[in-house]
Amino acid sequence: MEQRAPATTLVDAVRAFEPFDLRPGTPEWSYYVTLDDYLGPEVRHATLRMARTLTNWAAGRSSGREIERPKLKLSGHKGTGKSTELRRLADKVSAQFEVITCPLFDTLNIDDVDARDALFAVGVAVVDRVRNHGALASLDRDPDAKAALALLRGGLPQVSVAEASVGFDLFKLVSARLRFDQGTRDSLRQFVSERPAHVVGLVDVAIKLLEGIVERPVLLVLDDLDRVVHNAAHRDRLFGVDFPLLFRPRSAMVLTVPMDLHHDPSFTELHAVGRNHVLRHVKLWKDRRSGERYAPGWTILRTFVARRAAPALFAPAALDEAIGLSGGSFEQLRRLMYEACDSADARGSGTVERVDVGIAARELRADLVRLFGAQRHIEALERVRRDRTFQPPADLEYLPMLAVMEYENDNPWYDVNPLLVEYLAERVSELRARADEHR
Repeated sequence: MEQRAPATTLVDAVRAFEPFDLRPGTPEWSYYVTLDDYLGPEVRHATLRMARTLTNWAAGRSSGREIERPKLKLSGHKGTGKSTELRRLADKVSAQFEVITCPLFDTLNIDDVDARDALFAVGVAVVDRVRNHGALASLDRDPDAKAALALLRGGLPQVSVAEASVGFDLFKLVSARLRFDQGTRDSLRQFVSERPAHVVGLVDVAIKLLEGIVERPVLLVLDDLDRVVHNAAHRDRLFGVDFPLLFRPRSAMVLTVPMDLHHDPSFTELHAVGRNHVLRHVKLWKDRRSGERYAPGWTILRTFVARRAAPALFAPAALDEAIGLSGGSFEQLRRLMYEACDSADARGSGTVERVDVGIAARELRADLVRLFGAQRHIEALERVRRDRTFQPPADLEYLPMLAVMEYENDNPWYDVNPLLVEYLAERVSELRARADEHR
């Protein structure tokens, strides 16, 4: 396999720190940094735990034991590499499972998604895999599916009489309309609400046939669920009362959940099903108070940089400052290094210096300040910074945009994004001075 060598010039380093979808078997996979070798025994990496759960289940199944198929949820903060880790997980278990990634972005209208749409998208992905194996005709002949397909066709008046004779290709035809036609979405949702067992049954028929062809169990991966949530209404529709529908197909499953919902106790249906795993930020400090470096965390992030660009391109103090400002977020460090390399190149320098990291930090900080510069945010963030604690539901809004970051020691703990610390101290001082003037 071709590998990407670390950049040796700043121009190439800027390119190396562009965002990539890291996938096993591609040249860019050489940029991947595994946490397994660096994390201490108190931190058990989510990917390894999920892989162990899945492979243990597959081993038990192959020995003839009937065990409930694992349903796993992965929560992770922005920039912790959820998508990359799910691709790695799929690669690790590909010998034991037929892995099907269900691309919700390609199938659904991401501005109007609920759990019933997502269930149908799972069916689309499974039927497509059966089609790829040349077995769609066998699926269409299944006697258990014909009646359910007829009912589904009858519940979708948007499907014409000519289209209604296409068998399981109905999934493909309907999915083409789901993105653009509100009437199709409404009809499908009503049908799933009234007859959920029929849709689940059709998906199960396809899964059973596929497992007979490939001679291994199916693993469904839903990586897009935490990306299609734009507001509170989306959260309610996707992760509310209908969410357990996604766990009903008879396959192993891994899906992503937004980190703020992982912390929100009000989503009872979400928390009642499946087993949850969490990706937190890389720990950079031994505990929440001492300020003593956690050496394995710094090693991870230095390796992350070195995989993309030669260490000689960075002044040691500049690299340390960037890592500290990253807060343990791979994505935030990538963005910092991209901007810093670009700044150094624009200055005509051969290396990234602290001044370049400062310029990069100002660029990233500006986005956070625009979102969280109001007084109520300053007061809440100052409390998090002071107490290193997190209070849902009031603080939930700070997780998706990384105003607050979560780390793991014996117990999870929290801190304000390092990019905001200096700004936060200045604003707190201003607010206190203003309050003193009015006394």
